Amino acid sequence: MRLFRTGSATLTLASMLMLGTVHADSVPQKQMLPRSFGPVSLGMAEEQFKKITGTKEMDFCAHCALDESVMGVDVEKLPGIFPAYLYKLPKYARGFGGFFYKGKLYKIETSPEIDEIKAAKKKYTELYGPPSSEEDWPNGVSWVTWENKTTAFVLAYDREKSGTFWHTIPAGTVTFVQYIDKPLRDSLEAQEKKKPTRASH
Repeated sequence: MRLFRTGSATLTLASMLMLGTVHADSVPQKQMLPRSFGPVSLGMAEEQFKKITGTKEMDFCAHCALDESVMGVDVEKLPGIFPAYLYKLPKYARGFGGFFYKGKLYKIETSPEIDEIKAAKKKYTELYGPPSSEEDWPNGVSWVTWENKTTAFVLAYDREKSGTFWHTIPAGTVTFVQYIDKPLRDSLEAQEKKKPTRASH
């Protein structure tokens, strides 16, 4: 089952606008921020992405802007080529979404390797240095971002317990991870600021 669901599109796409207001601090990073997820890399062409993943069609995306598209990938059909942790997750989480602007991959969204925010922040701070920013949204979702001039690595987590009687998500649970190509994302945001297309496209 594909990780990306159109039901979550509003939150993830809205997050791009908020993240566009965040600027990288001048904090030295210990290691370069990740631009690849297995064999796929930010900035790669849509056709190359399709060839690597075996995906043939884009997903329906009601909230996409002009020249923006989304493709979900089920990694179970591609054993051994993506990070090993992904294959150990529940079936519904064994996938990721590729977001494209003008045919180039500008964002990868996937399940987290570490699902507890304190442990995740510890690991990534050791790898990349202190986060560039942390934001708490009114809806109970928080965002932790590491970024430089070209790349953003983002964790989203729930500050409060959520879910239902049948399935409860503890407070502090990382819900997804994003890898973002900032120049491509910024081009998309500039387009939408100049002439919004999401409402009409």
